[in-house]
Parts: sequence; structure tokens; C-alpha cells
Amino acid sequence: LVLRLRSVHCIPELFESFSILFLVMADVPELHLVPNRCGIWSNSVDKEGCGGAVWTDLEVPAGIDRKDHVETCRTDGNRKNLGYGWYIQGCTSMISIAFYHPCHCGEKFLFWFFEMELKVHVCKLFTPTAVHIRSVSVESDLQKLALTRSDSSVEVWDCDKNLSFLKSYSCSNSGAMDCVVWCKKRIFCGGSEGVLFEFSLHSSTVQNFIKVAVSPIICMASSPKNDQIAVGCRKEGVIFVEFDDSNKPVITNKFLRQKDRVQSVAWQEKGKLLVTGSVSNFRIWDVRTLQCLQKVSVCHSVGKKTRINALKFINDYILVSGDTAGHTSFWDVNRGILLESKRSHKSSVQAVCVEKGTGVVYTSGIDSLICQYQYMETTESSRKRHLDGDKKLADFKKITFIESKRQRFQPTTVGSLVKENSWLLSAGVGATMYQIMDNGERHLYKPFHPDNVKCLPESNIVLFNNRTQLELWRLGATAEDSDVSGTVLPLTKPPEKLLTLISKKGKPITCCALGNTKRAWSILLAYSDTCSTNIMFVVMKDDRSGLKVSLKKLKLSNAKLQPADALCFINVKSTEICVLAANGVLSFVAIEKFRLSLKFKIQLIENSLCSVRKLVQSWDDRFLAAITSHNDILVIDVTTKSIVRAPNKMLCPVDLKFNSEEGTVVILFSSGHVLEFYPKTRKCTPLCKSDFLEPRKVPQWSKDCFGVAASKYLPNTVILYGDKKLSFLRKNSQNMLQAVESVSHYGNCWFCDIMSDGDLLVVQIDKDRYNAQLPALFKLQKFGRK
Repeated sequence: LVLRLRSVHCIPELFESFSILFLVMADVPELHLVPNRCGIWSNSVDKEGCGGAVWTDLEVPAGIDRKDHVETCRTDGNRKNLGYGWYIQGCTSMISIAFYHPCHCGEKFLFWFFEMELKVHVCKLFTPTAVHIRSVSVESDLQKLALTRSDSSVEVWDCDKNLSFLKSYSCSNSGAMDCVVWCKKRIFCGGSEGVLFEFSLHSSTVQNFIKVAVSPIICMASSPKNDQIAVGCRKEGVIFVEFDDSNKPVITNKFLRQKDRVQSVAWQEKGKLLVTGSVSNFRIWDVRTLQCLQKVSVCHSVGKKTRINALKFINDYILVSGDTAGHTSFWDVNRGILLESKRSHKSSVQAVCVEKGTGVVYTSGIDSLICQYQYMETTESSRKRHLDGDKKLADFKKITFIESKRQRFQPTTVGSLVKENSWLLSAGVGATMYQIMDNGERHLYKPFHPDNVKCLPESNIVLFNNRTQLELWRLGATAEDSDVSGTVLPLTKPPEKLLTLISKKGKPITCCALGNTKRAWSILLAYSDTCSTNIMFVVMKDDRSGLKVSLKKLKLSNAKLQPADALCFINVKSTEICVLAANGVLSFVAIEKFRLSLKFKIQLIENSLCSVRKLVQSWDDRFLAAITSHNDILVIDVTTKSIVRAPNKMLCPVDLKFNSEEGTVVILFSSGHVLEFYPKTRKCTPLCKSDFLEPRKVPQWSKDCFGVAASKYLPNTVILYGDKKLSFLRKNSQNMLQAVESVSHYGNCWFCDIMSDGDLLVVQIDKDRYNAQLPALFKLQKFGRK
């Protein structure tokens, strides 16, 4: 048989009319819809008169500019605009979905597939905000990587074997997070408000914070013994932060005062010396006496100031610096002399890192170039005149730095470099991370996480989380069919943006969820910010005057719901329940007569602090599956309140889904391994090896696995999705999962789910629209006449 994959593309620029665009502020008791400036409920085709819709008793603008959400698709003269198109293709030995550009109308593709018919719905309705990476730090013992972004968020990635996203932290009113550092296996961040924040791997909230300085924190460095942190401030110099008996950070009475601001900080390997870089000089300090031993001037051109952006020690007496003049300089701190200076970059040097043991130096700058220098010591002989007047041969050591490699992996500024074991990591303005292996392999990690997309298959509704706002969309549909592979079918119903919720006071939204109700044309929506969790009842009515949406916030009597790590909805005995995961506890909140009531709680791990990274419900809502911050996979029976732990042999789980009515869980790991777990027998399927603790790896998966999709609407099928491909796992007659070759034609894919009619929803990122948010590329100076 022939598998026909039909894909439908959803692009917001391709529609001249949307139904209604709502702006909704959070934390309001009850909202009512009022007409827009045109005096009608739905948007008009006229762009000038359409102002969208507004809500009463809200401090929002009186209208919405239509050009913010409607554009025209550029097509040729003989082509028409298309929003969706059903798409059929296949191949003989592997699944292959050809990517279809929405403006190329009429193009057809023919491929063959195995015996299954599947419709693929490609959606590009949402473009996340580009957030640049400001600072990166690695904890070698834990094999964890922490980074800060331009939206003040802090992310943690697992870097044991492959880089995989673990969790994100957000702080309201924290200002810009400019630097991050690990100390005592904990994360510390500082920024523009002069506050030092502490984050734990097993909690989604701020553990501690301390006001270090009035001025912004520019840089930080942890001591080699991990017992104190040197904090460089704009006006206060360097402030040392230590830990008290309760292991909380405290400010000591040790300060390093200097008139100009501290731009960079570096510790000596023995911990006796501290070097601070500033404008046109750097200072060498004795940490014990807090005295400046030497001030070294740095000036590459007369009349121009040079700022020292980066400092690193190669060994106990050789220091490497990077400055705004594009020079990488090597210094002898014992004698305070310059050993060698190289013009490594066309513009400012932004980052410097040193490989431990070998002394290899890596530098990066605004020109996106990464330079590599090899530290070498050679012995040379020369004739020197002795006291007796005779010339004799004498041996002396000569230190040289040889430029061994120049490479460019990304077109934008590289502001952070990290060298760990067998790979080099570069990150910066482009919001992406490049991992360069020693064997020459390169891997790109994009800032798109599937947790920011939630789908309600029964209602064809998708929810997008863009940090401070939520967008709720109803997908379009087509009624036509075709037996010809590659046929693009017209839409019978365009997609509609139902509403946009904006968080109160710009608080970051950490997680969200969608749920069904017993009432027709109504759904449940829940989201959590840094202060509380909100649950709303959404009612949609589609009549002749257009689509009307009403919201009602559900409240808990005399209390607020605490912030959650993860959310989901289940239905137990005809009662809708919202499950909140916070601090290792699952809280079951019942929704009855538009009121919230706490039914019961389940403690996941006894006597241990943990957070929940993933939380999913089973097909019949009898079970819940969770991934904790300890990488534990737990299956919870809601009726008996019992917990079963799945085996995990030091692998980092990425995603999990239920794939049968018996509560079988499919677990995807960052290395591309897959494990199918039976909670009743606590055993795994033959997809794994004889020892069920070691799951088998899916073919052609290595670095870019995002998640797994499985549903009762497509039984006996598990779909793995990543940035560039999809993989299908099918159960054979012996009820064993078998891997099928991957589909490699869906680029920039960051979410996948199975709809109620068996269609496959694939959410993609519009590359052009996303790249338009990035700054202009660095232009190299050209030679010749101007």
C-alpha cells in the first residue's frame, strides 16, 4: 500500500481577514467584549478601519493596528495566495516528507510510503521573540550548562553527552541578567539592578537573592576552591561574596576599590591573585592583603581608549586578554610585561577561553570569527658575554603563541565561548549555540522549546507561549481530497486567532496548559507566572456576526494558587481537575460550578527537593507521568495515589508520552535512545536490549531530538520529532516497537502532535520572520578606494 502524507500549511501573512484579535490582561475577575472602532464584532477587510477588539476595565490601548497581524503574501502574477494546502508524498524505503514553500503554488511532489495514510498539517502561525545569549558557564562535575538571555531568563542545559534543554528560570523585575557563574554546584546570576540571584537545579523559583551593589553588575568569577565569588560592579569595584554557616550567600567586608569600572575578572589557578580589567589597563591584586600589586597599561593606538573585555589565566603566571581594539595579548603577570600581542579580530574581542591541560586559547569577537592559539615553550641557545670576557653558549626558554586555526560558524557576534572536554561551544547575539567537536562535527542548537506550544486535539486549538503573552489559535480545515501525491488542496476554513493574553505587569509565564470541558464550545486554559497560577474558562460562539469569545477567571476561595513548574488537565469521575506540580508536590484542584477547590496532594519524592520538568496525562486520565529535576521518570496512579519509578541508567530524559490504554509510557532521551515502560510489570519492551536498563538508540538520531508524540487517535504509532526530521515507530504483530526511517524535510520544526481525526500537526518557525528580529550582520572593511 501507499502512505499518503498530506500537509496543510498555516501562514498568518496569507489571509486578508482574521475573525477577532483579543488583547486580554491577566488577573481580572470577568471580562466582557465590546465592539471595535468599526462598530462590529469581527475584523473588517478594510485595513484602515479595522481596530481589532478591546476589553473593558483593562489598561490597554483602545485599538490594535491591523498591520501587526495581517500581511500580504508575495506571489507571482499567475499564482494566488494560499494559506493551507494538503500535501501527499512518499518513498519506497523510508518516510520522506518534502517541504513545501507556501508561495510556490502548484508545485507537486511524489514519494512513496509504507502502509499508512496520514495527513500532515504544517503550521507557521507563531514566531517567537529572538532572545540573545549574554553569558554562558559550565559546571564540569555536574555536566550542566547555564546561560542567560536578553529577556532576563536563565536556562539550564544538560551537556553530559549531547546538549539538551532542561529548564528555564524567570525573575520579575530583575533587570537584565548580564552574567552567570557556578559556585558550590549552584547557579548565580547578576545584572543591571545590582542584585545577585541564586537558582537551584531542583526548584523553579529563586532560592536566594542579595543586593550587592547600587550600580549594575558587569562581570563575575568563582574562585578555584568554589568558596567565594568576585563580583565586578560599575562603580563599587570588586565585591566578594562568601557563604555563611547555613550556606547562604553573604557580602564580606573585602572590597577592591578602583576609580574606573571593572569590565572583566579572572582568578589565578592557585587562588592567590585576582586580575581586573578596565579601560586601557588591568590590575593585579593580592586576594589576601587586598592590595594592588601592579597596574599594567594597555594602549594599541595613541588617543584611543581600549577596554579589556575578557581575561583568562593559561597557567599561574601567563594571562591572556581580549580588548576592544581586536587584539589578543599574552602577559607575564610575575614581571608585568607583554609577551606577545596579535591582531586576531577586525573588531572588538568579546570572549576568551582556555582549554585546561593543553593551554589552547580560543577568542571570539563582533566579527563572529573564532581564533585558536597554541601555547608553546621552546628552548633556544645564544652566546652571552660572561664576567671573564669570554662568549659562551647559554640556553633560555622562549614562550610563543602560534595561531593554529581560524573558523566562522555563525554570522553574528560571538559573545561567549566555553571549552569543555571534547567540544567547544560558541553563543552570542544570534540566540543559537554552536557545538564544535574535536573530530570536526558541528551541531546547532536553536532556542525553541516544545513546552511553549500546547495543543488541544479534540478542538483543533493551539496555544503559543511567548514569555509574557499567550496566543490562542483555532486551526483551519479543508474538505477536499486527492489521490495524486503532492496535490495542494484549498482551504474551506481559514485559521483564526481567538485571543491574546498579556501577563500582568509583564510577569514571565513559566508554563501553560489546555483542557476540555463537558460544555460544547468551551475549553479550560491555565498558566503560571512567577507569582501565581491562573485558571480560566474560555467560551467560544460562532454565529452570523462573527466569532465571540468570553473569559471567566476561576478563583480559589480566600487564597491564590502557587506558581507551578508544570500544568495539565484531567477528568476524574466527570470532574475537571487541574494538576499543579510545584516543589515536588502534585496538587489536584477541582473545577466545580466555576469554583476551584483543592482535593488532595501527592508527594513525589520524600525528603528531597525536586521540581517537575514534564507532566503528561494518560489516554483515560487514570495515570500521570512526570520527569523530575533528578532525571527520575515517575508514573502516578491517580486513583490509588501510588507512584512507580521507571529505570534510568544515568540518561537525561527529554520527553515522554503515554502510548496505550494500559498506561505504557514511551520515554525519549537526549542521546536519541527510546525506552517503553510498563508500570504494571515495571519492565520494558524488546525495543531495548536484553538488559532493560539500556534502551536501544533510534537510527539517525543524535543531537536534535525535541520530543515524542503519541495519541489514542493514531494507535500503535509513536512519532519522534526534532529540528530537521520526524521518525515513526510502529508496533508489529508481536506488539514490539520497530523503528522506521526518518522524515528529513521539515526544517525548523519545534512541536508535533496528533489531532483527533488522526492528522499530524507540525509547528514550524518561519525562518525569514525570525531572522528579521536579529541585528544587522557585521560588515568587514573592504580594500581599495571608497
